[in-house]
Amino acid sequence: MVNMINSYIQNYNNKPKSQPKKQDVEIVNVKKAKPHFDINRELANRTFIKPLPGRGHLVKNRITDLPAVIVKDFAYDLKSLKDGYTGKANDHQLGKLNDMGLTIGGLSLAGFLATLKQTPKTKAMEFIGLASFLASMSIWPKVAIQWPARLLHGVNISQKYEDSFGRKKDFYQDPQFIPWDLYSDKEINKIGDRLRVPRDIENRRDFIQEKMRKIAVQNNTLWMLTAGFATPVMSALICSAAEPYVNKYLNNLQMKKADNLLNHFAESIESMKTDRIINNIDRIIELNKNQPLDDKLIKTISQNLTDGFDSLTTQYMEEDLKKLLKPGGVEKYTLSSTSADAIIENTKQALKGTELDENMINGVIPKREQLVQLFESQKYAGKDFTKLETQDLLDEISSIVRANIKTYNDSNPAAIIRNEIEKPIILNHLVGADFNEAPISKVIASTPAARLNEEAQLLLKTTAKVMTDFKAKTDVLDKYAFMKFASAPETGLANYWNDVADSLVDIFKFTPEEIDKTHMDRELMTSLLREKLEKIASNDEEYKRVLKAICEKINTLSDTVKADVMPQSYLEALNSTFDSTSAQLENLSLSDSRTVKFEKLSQHLTGPKAERHGQIVHTEDCSLKNIQRGWVDRRFKEIKSTYEGMINSLNFYRKVATVSFANFKDRPRELKEEVVEFCKQLAVDRHMVDFETKFFMLRNPEPNMQDLSDIRVENGKVINEYFGKAQYFENAVDIPQDWDFFKFVMETLYKEPLHNDTEAILRETNLKGIHEYRQAVWKELGDTDYFAKLQHFVENKGSTATSDEKFVLLGMSPDELFSKVSLRKFNKAKWLKVFATIGGALLGVTLVSQFFFGRLKPPEKSRKG
Repeated sequence: MVNMINSYIQNYNNKPKSQPKKQDVEIVNVKKAKPHFDINRELANRTFIKPLPGRGHLVKNRITDLPAVIVKDFAYDLKSLKDGYTGKANDHQLGKLNDMGLTIGGLSLAGFLATLKQTPKTKAMEFIGLASFLASMSIWPKVAIQWPARLLHGVNISQKYEDSFGRKKDFYQDPQFIPWDLYSDKEINKIGDRLRVPRDIENRRDFIQEKMRKIAVQNNTLWMLTAGFATPVMSALICSAAEPYVNKYLNNLQMKKADNLLNHFAESIESMKTDRIINNIDRIIELNKNQPLDDKLIKTISQNLTDGFDSLTTQYMEEDLKKLLKPGGVEKYTLSSTSADAIIENTKQALKGTELDENMINGVIPKREQLVQLFESQKYAGKDFTKLETQDLLDEISSIVRANIKTYNDSNPAAIIRNEIEKPIILNHLVGADFNEAPISKVIASTPAARLNEEAQLLLKTTAKVMTDFKAKTDVLDKYAFMKFASAPETGLANYWNDVADSLVDIFKFTPEEIDKTHMDRELMTSLLREKLEKIASNDEEYKRVLKAICEKINTLSDTVKADVMPQSYLEALNSTFDSTSAQLENLSLSDSRTVKFEKLSQHLTGPKAERHGQIVHTEDCSLKNIQRGWVDRRFKEIKSTYEGMINSLNFYRKVATVSFANFKDRPRELKEEVVEFCKQLAVDRHMVDFETKFFMLRNPEPNMQDLSDIRVENGKVINEYFGKAQYFENAVDIPQDWDFFKFVMETLYKEPLHNDTEAILRETNLKGIHEYRQAVWKELGDTDYFAKLQHFVENKGSTATSDEKFVLLGMSPDELFSKVSLRKFNKAKWLKVFATIGGALLGVTLVSQFFFGRLKPPEKSRKG
């Protein structure tokens, strides 16, 4: 070592002076070595080697420093990314890139998974899941490990420091190298006091540091052991807690977007508009310009003009175009320059299958000169003719064939064409019965007179513009209707349904035990619901509380969907869209001052015409306009009828509890008991089939007609004198075609006036629609179906409801509704219970572990003297 240093000094001093200097090298002039310089003694004396002054410090962030810390860390991350890209990053920067990679990779994965989802909430939950996972990785060690360790031991195991190069690191990152010099003696002793380290022991600081190191290592080990379980559990619990708030926020956002579609209708139309229809028609025109307009081409045009619409719209467009594009609306034909050659070729092919001699065939078929002469005659030259007029042309060609047969017979007397055999075969094969398939007429049918000329092109382009505008308008209306009223997850009405349905379990005070018992069995739910309704209806205060809560919840429809009936803005936009488009199509102006009429298509949009108040107007019957409006009406009825039916059931149970039926007068008690029992069950588990079969029930065919006393009720339950007794069921049978029983039940449930308490609460909550609902069920479901004797209506309305109308009016039965809600709540509660138990147990074990960490036997106390 010494020889190497001496050799280096000697060579450096003996450099040749003539050696050229490099401009980019700093020349250091080394002084001559001191006389008697002992290199070994100097190297042994290390006092001249001193470390640089340390610039590291503990990071003690206050809440006020948080913005500055975030900005500083972000700037360092960007620098790490830049240095990593250029290949200059150090180990610490590469570690930062790993954290960035985790975040960016997680966002990419969440973004990809979100593209596979269909609804806004499921898309949002992908990112919320990622955020909760990353948050759990940070929250769990703080809540379960760092804070308890600090409270119990006074040691901050997640302490960070900045080294001399400004790099932020974990203080206990490397147990073999911990920069203890960053802690002052005062700070170490303060921590030692929290750790209950005696003050009078030797090397107290070293002992405290070892104790701190042990606590940090044990807690970091515990963190690694529990993170794999705690992070996903905490992430799941965070997502579950965040879901209701996400639902509410996204619903408000969706409803605001939907309202903006109509509030800025013109801008929405422009954003929805595409040139697909126009481009398709332009392409068809370019390919078929001035070509014959046959039915196949018109059908293709119609399909492209009505792209995105229903099949009936396409059909009516096709029928209207046939009238408009064909002269006078009648199919006409013309003769082209190739018609003669095509007729000759077709006739040859037709006669080849007759086993006639080839010379005979060539001799009888029309010659080109004969056909050209016929086509250029004054009768046919430049003329268009109908299918009926084509018969004259076929007769002329048949005459040519007969003349050719005569000529052939004169030239071939030995092998003549016989009138009884060959001649009928030839004529029948050439003329045929089917106009579109016979050899000669087939050629004529392929050359229609109508052509895609400039006039037809102008018609199609103008129509394409109208249909493009109409498609954009209906797309806006469809999007608005879907976002608010569709039967799909996360739409306005769906969110409203879930909100009200979930609240019913709490309003009716279902206990977790009751939900657990009934969630898988609808019959058990039916029995439980009856008991609850009886108990509620028999208690004045409870009935008012429950009914008021339900009414107030139903009234939130205007908050969730921002409308409790079909919005006026939607009606106005719908009427404007269909009426204006129908009027345009009914009197479509072309640029050459002509007008054309799409009569069938116009009526398809807004209904057939009829006289109303002295004017001819569109009736809207069986129209697209009516369908568009009716769909929204139907969705409102589906939702509201379920909850209105619930109120009607509550009202009936209240009337039973207070025995306040006007239609029970002069009725046998046994019949009253049967009707009340059936109505109680029907109010809970009603189904459309009950109204189809007109109320199947095993009843006494010979009831006691003498006992006209009132029914007796205690706590909402009927104390039966007749129904349900042992002897009762011995004689009980179904009594079909019993019109009186059917009418009695319908009157009791839907015709009887509402209870006074019900009326008072409806007025207080300003809930409307109950009376209309009951009247609709009374009329629409009280029909003649099933009865052998016709005209058995509960009211003379003169028509019967369709199955779909009955389904909409009845909605979902209460027991089915509660069964589905309880199942959903049971599954969610069970899921939460499992994860909460795992999380709680893990947290408990982690907290208890703190009491066993850092145990270290202190050294014996030093003795003085």
